[in-house]
Amino acid sequence: MIDCKKFRAQKLADPMCRDAAVKAHAAHCPPCAQYAVKLEQFEQKLRCAAVDACGDMPPDLCERILAQLGQPPATGSEPAPRKSWFAALLDKFGGGGTGTWFAPTMGAMAMTLVLGIAGLIAFNLSNEPSPMARSVIAHVVSEPGIFEFNEDVPASAVQAAFAQLGGRVEESLGQVRHLGVCYVEGKLAHHLLVQTPDGEASLVLLPGEALEGGVLSEKGFSATFIPLPKGSLGIITRSEREAHAVKARLERSVRVES
Repeated sequence: MIDCKKFRAQKLADPMCRDAAVKAHAAHCPPCAQYAVKLEQFEQKLRCAAVDACGDMPPDLCERILAQLGQPPATGSEPAPRKSWFAALLDKFGGGGTGTWFAPTMGAMAMTLVLGIAGLIAFNLSNEPSPMARSVIAHVVSEPGIFEFNEDVPASAVQAAFAQLGGRVEESLGQVRHLGVCYVEGKLAHHLLVQTPDGEASLVLLPGEALEGGVLSEKGFSATFIPLPKGSLGIITRSEREAHAVKARLERSVRVES
């Protein structure tokens, strides 16, 4: 069975893919299933926009665009290749054809549109919460007693915990009220309770994959991640606003070790 990373890579490569491995993963991973739905909806909107502009989008659109980019112009003895939707768009709005003086201008405008769409896709996907956000929230919910701790945690111990994942604390995180170890999804992680100027936060230093993404809110908590060289810093707060604020603060306070 494929993991979350491979699932999302597969859906990015082919948003409408629904092979057995993709279906099996989506069936047991709600965050990835939601990710796939949003990606498929976005794909449909792009297709509808292209259809509105130039007519039906052919199923072999990408192959034909790539073929045309490397294909020499057709001669009179050769059948003219069927135009891609991009060329059709230039014909429709370029004043009479892709060979006119207006075509380069339209080409630049179309390229700007493509880059804008790519940027929008990247922004939306980068703000998708990591599937691990649900796991760290569940872990914090399972340890309600941690919020009662008010220990005197040495700064050297905090530095040592961050150093294991390739991070270094250069500015105060706030009052560190607890530092211990716990298991999250079978991985041994350091768990800190910190009173920051932006609110109380649980921080989970999770070894392994460098996770990132937007904020997931459920069960009265909100979670997000900051990627580190050897893992991820999970941030769990009481609200989405606090999660964004604490994340911004930690991004300024924690540096990657060279």
